[in-house]
Amino acid sequence: MAGGQFGYNWQSPNSNLVIGLEADLDWLDSDGTNTCLAASGLFVSANCRVRPSMMGDLTARVGMAYGHSNPSLIYGQGRRRLYS
Repeated sequence: MAGGQFGYNWQSPNSNLVIGLEADLDWLDSDGTNTCLAASGLFVSANCRVRPSMMGDLTARVGMAYGHSNPSLIYGQGRRRLYS
């Protein structure tokens, strides 16, 4: 597995508004199987091959900065997971 992460937060001039965007991408070399169909009675079963090659997250956030001597950030975020 190899990957990377990058992002940026921007605070509006003369304001407490903070907007951020972050992306995380990972490349995988994995292989596996999983039971994907099973039934009782006459016993029907099947295995499915699972081979993800990439996964990642895209995250956006909006918040408000506050405090002078010990600044903090209150924010909300939304995330989108990506698989391939």
